[in-house]
Amino acid sequence: MSIADSNLRLRTSNVPIGFGTDETALISILANRNEAQRKLVRLAYKEIHHQDLIEQLKSELSGNFERAISHWTMDAAERDATLINEALKKATPDYKVIIEIACTRNSEELLAIKRSYQSLYKHCLEEDVASQTIGDVRK
Repeated sequence: MSIADSNLRLRTSNVPIGFGTDETALISILANRNEAQRKLVRLAYKEIHHQDLIEQLKSELSGNFERAISHWTMDAAERDATLINEALKKATPDYKVIIEIACTRNSEELLAIKRSYQSLYKHCLEEDVASQTIGDVRK
C-alpha cells in the first residue's frame, strides 16, 4: 500500500457522515480529488464501514446539497444514468437532460451509461426513454 493509499484510507475512515454531518469537511475531502480518487474514496468507505457511501450520504443529507454531493461521488456513467432516470421520472420528462447526455458522450461513454442504467434500475435505458418520449423528441 502506497503512502497516498494509506492517507486516502485514513481520510476515508474519517469521512464526517452521521449525526451532525460536517458538510465543510465532506466538501473538502471530495473537492480535492478527481473522479478516480473519489471512486477510491467510495470503495474505501465501503470496505471500512460496510455501507455504500452514496446511500449513507442520501440518508444524512437533503435537498440540492444531497443531490449534488451524491452525483459528485458517482462515476460519470452512473451519474449520467441517474440524471436520465431523474429526467424521465418527472411529470413532464426533462428532454434537455437526455439530449445533452446523448449528444455530448462518445459511443464508449454511452455504452457505459446503458450498462450503469441497467445495473441501477434493472430496466433497459432505450426502452425507458422510448416509453417516456413522444413526437419529434422520440425520433
